[in-house]
Amino acid sequence: MNIKNEKFMAEIYLQCRSFVKNMPNPRHTEVIPLEQALGRRLAEDVFAQTEYPNIALSAVAGSMLMLKENITNVEHYQTLLHSRPSVDWNVLNWGGNPYKIEAEGEYKLPTDIYMPIGRIANTVISKQQESPWLDASLGTNENLDPLEEIRIGSGLIEVGSDYKANDLILKREEMITASKKALLRQADVKEVTVFKKVRVAIALVDYDLEETNKDIELEYVQDCLSTWGFDYDVFKIKPFKRQIPQGKIVEDAGIATDYPEFKEKIEQLTHDYDYVIACGLEDKQIYGNLGLLASFRTLADHGYPTKNRLVGNRFKMIIGEARSPAIKEDIRLYNEKGIPQVTIGKLYQDFGLIGYIPGRTLDIIVNMHLYIKPTLLSLISVKVKEPEWKVGRLVHDYTLKKNDKFTETIIWAHVLHEDTYELSGPRNAGIYPELTIVDIEKERPDFLKLLNQCNCFIPVRNNETEFKNGDFFFYLEI
Repeated sequence: MNIKNEKFMAEIYLQCRSFVKNMPNPRHTEVIPLEQALGRRLAEDVFAQTEYPNIALSAVAGSMLMLKENITNVEHYQTLLHSRPSVDWNVLNWGGNPYKIEAEGEYKLPTDIYMPIGRIANTVISKQQESPWLDASLGTNENLDPLEEIRIGSGLIEVGSDYKANDLILKREEMITASKKALLRQADVKEVTVFKKVRVAIALVDYDLEETNKDIELEYVQDCLSTWGFDYDVFKIKPFKRQIPQGKIVEDAGIATDYPEFKEKIEQLTHDYDYVIACGLEDKQIYGNLGLLASFRTLADHGYPTKNRLVGNRFKMIIGEARSPAIKEDIRLYNEKGIPQVTIGKLYQDFGLIGYIPGRTLDIIVNMHLYIKPTLLSLISVKVKEPEWKVGRLVHDYTLKKNDKFTETIIWAHVLHEDTYELSGPRNAGIYPELTIVDIEKERPDFLKLLNQCNCFIPVRNNETEFKNGDFFFYLEI
């Protein structure tokens, strides 16, 4: 399949990977109950606290038997046909306990596969295995099928066959998903050692003016984080003001602060939080030396390296100062036989990050999905996470209006979801959501009216402007 913006998506992946290289890998850990471990990353290997199965299971469907010795003759088998244990499975209909059987001798009862019968039976035979014995006991074994000895313990999934106590269950660095949490619960793990939770904050770094960015951008960031399941704190920070040149008279409007105070607040944020999502002024030439945009250069002069990247109002990253000394650890890797194969060095660093997304609401929408979410998830998992791309099929021809000021363009579109299709028969892997590009005549970064027609956007390069009905694109839902 030829996806029109596939190369551009590869570039974004490389950018996400470069951000991960600049992210911390802290070693701070904590021990938490398993109930609180969902979504956390393991800091230590986890070992089973019990064996599983902890009671023998029936390996086949048929009959479960409580035997005192192996069955080798028809007479022995016939005694089981006349056994009458006090309880069978039918007592479940009346609220009784079928696993409580009061019988001193041998007995036989029907069972299904994978039933936990280890306390009430010690052998299981399938219907096929039992059939010759039943025919022989009734004198109807005309074909003289050989009678295979019924051995005590046969037909069972033994206790501890999946794993035993102290077996390795999950390795360090694993993320605890709902399914992995179920495994830990089965293994009777009560608590786990995890890396400390990523602390997230939102900061509006802007002049407190009605004419600049408003709280709508801040609120959108909050709504995104809440939707994605993150807890966060919110801060509003005034940018620093520059020294007034001689001869200039400026009335202090109280919308800016001194640089030492500003720097202290930034340092405090990167000390107290692992990821700070900051929004502020648009990345325009007139604002180029204002707000946090100017602070990037000033902060860099004071030891804060920054990373500048792509698309319109560009996503920028500030790397905070180290919060603790770096730790280097040698990790030995073993093969399946437990023989050491190689030793690798791992560096643990601890510092906070600020992801800055300047601009108005549409800029914030694009960058929250294109950069903030994947970089935030990358920080949590210490792995490269991409934006949540989906593939759709364009249902009309479209000519892109080229903008020579930029090498990239965001196309706003509407996607018709699969669940709106009327499909007959099995779902076809070749069916893709339908994309309709919405042509916006006078697009502005605050032109939110387009959202009544659009529910996704498509990032593309400007070097290709002719798109055809049936072309495939990566897109992001908003």
